[in-house]
Amino acid sequence: MKKHLITLLFLFPVLIFSQNKLPEDSNRKKKKKENYDLFRNVSIIDHPHEIKFDVLSYALNGRIQVAYEFQKNLNWYFGMSASIHKNKDRNDSFYRDKYHYLPKYDATPYVRYALTTDQKKLYFVEGFLSVNGGDHKDLERIVNGATAIYQIKNDTYMDIAAGVAVGFKVLVKKRFIIDAYAGGGANLLNEKSPKYVPRIGANIGYCF
Repeated sequence: MKKHLITLLFLFPVLIFSQNKLPEDSNRKKKKKENYDLFRNVSIIDHPHEIKFDVLSYALNGRIQVAYEFQKNLNWYFGMSASIHKNKDRNDSFYRDKYHYLPKYDATPYVRYALTTDQKKLYFVEGFLSVNGGDHKDLERIVNGATAIYQIKNDTYMDIAAGVAVGFKVLVKKRFIIDAYAGGGANLLNEKSPKYVPRIGANIGYCF
């Protein structure tokens, strides 16, 4: 009896271990899931920096826009975009008196808040300020005795706009991103600047 009891005591840990041990494939899947859940629920981001290029604006109107973005945690993103407008048709139309404004540049700091904590696909809202400038033209009335003539007066403008946008972002293969957004703002300071500033784009970028 004593010999059987000793044997049972030695076998007990082996039996317990064998009951709790998962098959190798199941254990690997469980570990992978735990790692993914951990990544989704902590505030440490593996690749918090992004650089990106606005392919939509370049394709539609020749605007060259690049951006840098920093992801602070699962919800907050801070960034800066800068663009130069190089639309030859718009430039020619401006001097043929079709447009009163010719945007030439803008620098836009922004902050985004993700509506979900899913790092592979998310929707966000954005608030931004846009320092924008370009050329402005107007008709100037010149009185010459009993007659008056009008001539085109060219000038420049610079202004600051405040606005909001909404968009979405998709992470591809952990390092590449695609995002798109749409919104707009209003210039606040200069009467010669355009009243509204659009905020529309679609970027491709790289995380590091």
